[in-house]
Amino acid sequence: MPKDVYDSLMEESSLKKITKSVLVNIMLIDFLEREKYLTELDFVPIARNNLKSLFRNMGEKRIHRMAEQASNYLVNDATDYIYGKINLNNLLRFLEWFLKTQGNLRIHEKSEDNKFTLKHNICIEYSIFLAKVLENISFDDQKIIVQIMKTSANLITFKVFLH
Repeated sequence: MPKDVYDSLMEESSLKKITKSVLVNIMLIDFLEREKYLTELDFVPIARNNLKSLFRNMGEKRIHRMAEQASNYLVNDATDYIYGKINLNNLLRFLEWFLKTQGNLRIHEKSEDNKFTLKHNICIEYSIFLAKVLENISFDDQKIIVQIMKTSANLITFKVFLH
């Protein structure tokens, strides 16, 4: 292993107060569960300020259209690609995966009854977009419902369940 890589691992593990092997384990799991799919699914990183600007300059109709397209892509293509079939468990796994890939989002809470609270620091328009993406998720052969419970400038609370 190159010395600079080793030194970076040492520094990062020290900052996180974990061993190198735990850090490497986290990195490997992250790659296997998330990173390897980003390029294949055409995800691109975007700076928070650019994302804020993009959403603040969009009208509500455009945000709703984009959300509809995004929810169709996320469910029909990405969930199926990563997990092989679409069902409630795989949708929940995908939502957690997707939110981790966004970097600016995090699951603040997840209860046993599949209730999620997401926090982000982008803008209200982004909350509206995410809420619409979640509301638009549907399946032809399964009655999976995403119910938005609360939306604010930096918070979305929703529940995912079988109907």
